[in-house]
Amino acid sequence: MGSFSVLRKVLILLACCPPFLPSTPAFAARPSARGHDESATKPLDAAFAYVEGLRASREGDRERAFELLGKAAQLKPTEPFIRLEYARVAASLGYSSRSFSDRKEKLDLALEQLRAARQLASGDFPVLKEVGALMLDLARDRAEVLPAAREALEAAREVNPRDLDVVFRLGQVYGAVGEPERAVEAFRVANQMAPGLPWLQSLLAQELMNVAKLRQREEKPAEEEALLREAMAVAPEKAAPRVRLFDLLRARNDHQAAVAVLDGLSPDQLDPSSRASLALELFVVGDLARGERLIKSFEEKQPGLKPYLALYQAALGRPAEAVHTLSELIEGDSSLAGLAGSVVSALIDAERGEAAAQLADLALVELAGSLSAEQIADLRLDRAQVALDQHDAEGARAVLAPLAANGGQGTQGEGWKLYYSEALFELGKTDEALAILPEKLEEGTPESQAPQVPLVAKRAELLLRGKRDAEAEALLVPLLASNNVHVIGVAARVYQRTGRFAAAVPLWEKAVALDPSSLEAPYFLSVALEQSGQRDRALEVLRNLVKARPDFPDALNNLGYSYAERGENLQEAVALLKRAVELKPTNGDYADSLGWAHFRLGQLSEARENLERAARLRPKEPTILEHLGDVYQAMGEQRLAEESYQRALELKPANAEEVRQKLKKLKPEPKRP
Repeated sequence: MGSFSVLRKVLILLACCPPFLPSTPAFAARPSARGHDESATKPLDAAFAYVEGLRASREGDRERAFELLGKAAQLKPTEPFIRLEYARVAASLGYSSRSFSDRKEKLDLALEQLRAARQLASGDFPVLKEVGALMLDLARDRAEVLPAAREALEAAREVNPRDLDVVFRLGQVYGAVGEPERAVEAFRVANQMAPGLPWLQSLLAQELMNVAKLRQREEKPAEEEALLREAMAVAPEKAAPRVRLFDLLRARNDHQAAVAVLDGLSPDQLDPSSRASLALELFVVGDLARGERLIKSFEEKQPGLKPYLALYQAALGRPAEAVHTLSELIEGDSSLAGLAGSVVSALIDAERGEAAAQLADLALVELAGSLSAEQIADLRLDRAQVALDQHDAEGARAVLAPLAANGGQGTQGEGWKLYYSEALFELGKTDEALAILPEKLEEGTPESQAPQVPLVAKRAELLLRGKRDAEAEALLVPLLASNNVHVIGVAARVYQRTGRFAAAVPLWEKAVALDPSSLEAPYFLSVALEQSGQRDRALEVLRNLVKARPDFPDALNNLGYSYAERGENLQEAVALLKRAVELKPTNGDYADSLGWAHFRLGQLSEARENLERAARLRPKEPTILEHLGDVYQAMGEQRLAEESYQRALELKPANAEEVRQKLKKLKPEPKRP
């Protein structure tokens, strides 16, 4: 670097001196005996111009700084620091210029000086760092400069890998050139060096999101989720990673986890679509009060949430309010008349049968004039389904009677006959039930026969339940001979619904062989095996099914409950059943299974919590009430146990005598003094 390098520290000090240089031997230009010595005065002139240029720049006189630093660069072209300062001032003037040509000229000059400084820098860390930083600034207008900025900064990092500014700027470069993985690595290091800087954490979170998007396209959900969770931890106030993780968890039916992800955000931070999705998720997990508050708080800003309000009102036991809300919507837009049926269906899917029944009954009266024949028919069918699930055969018959009277007007196909024949049979009207079902499968192609198959199967089922086995078996012959997986499944379910589980086993085995990818076939095969006494085989089928499809809640529930009943693998049973409950939080049977597994482990508090919840979800299920009575009895709550056993007996369980014996063995609670 020559004599100028020795003076760098002095130059900085000189920049703070008065606007003249003292006449000292170190800086005075002295003529030699042979006259003027240019080699001696040139460095001093360059130094003077450099220092004065720095002073002018600091005082805001950029034009003079530009002139002086330009002179210094001419006088001492091998000094990289002069090139750097000249580039800095040139770029500043270029950015502030209103003339396009002047702006371009100044920025071109700045880039030229930076390239020269880089060539002169070799391994000089301060120069490399400043070149990279200034080139990164220039890259705002000239993306083609990014590779040069990257090269300089990477060279600087090799010299000093722990410099925060260099690492941070490299992260910016990597992000700008579309290498988010490297950007994440750089920002992670920078965040470790200077933890808690909001702007740095925000940049890291953004690049984590960019990498997560890559993993999404690569269909690597586990890696995507890990990145999103890291982004949440780094910048918990940012909505984007939370919303994306919310969508990811919803897609795999992790409803409770999805809701928890958004707990740290205000609904105002969510876009309208995400707010609507959150409203649905809160309904699914049963947090009705919070969901209703969310909808009401955005009812005016986001009118599209109003249909969800009707859903919540019905679920909270206010069907009149729900019908009023639906009526207002229909009056505003007649095309929304189908919402009544949609809300009822959603309540059924969420296993809120009582709420669905109340809403359907009221809607059929209050909204009848606004509904089409098809919409009315759909409501009647949904209402009949709920009635049959609640063992209310007369209710199902009554709601379907108008459909039967007009030949199923408004229905698609003849599926309504399945519900109506079941209701009639339950009421002891076997002949009437059989009369509406076909006596045999008509000749034709499999496609033409498809609509008849469930009706013929229903007739066979009713005949078996009526002890007319020969007639039933004759009807089932063509179904049993089929190689269509759906038809085989229909026939197998006939046997299962009539308690002939051993006969169903080979049919489900055939279905599994025909369609190895089916979920339904192995699941029902496991049920048939269990009920026919082949429990070890049933467990093997369930284990394989859960391994292949770990998010299949019915399989998780059955495997976990089987373990609990046997008293085997109880810790695994709890884990399986917790997963099932996460996937379907409002399923009372799953909550019952989880509570029972906790009971078998001796975890009475957890058992009580889950079984009480199951009883709220399925208040008319005697097995749940019996399990709850067992827990109360084990906890010494004799009165509560007695109440649970009594309620179970009122619902006429299949093991009524066993429940009576439990009731008799209860010890009376000691009298309190």
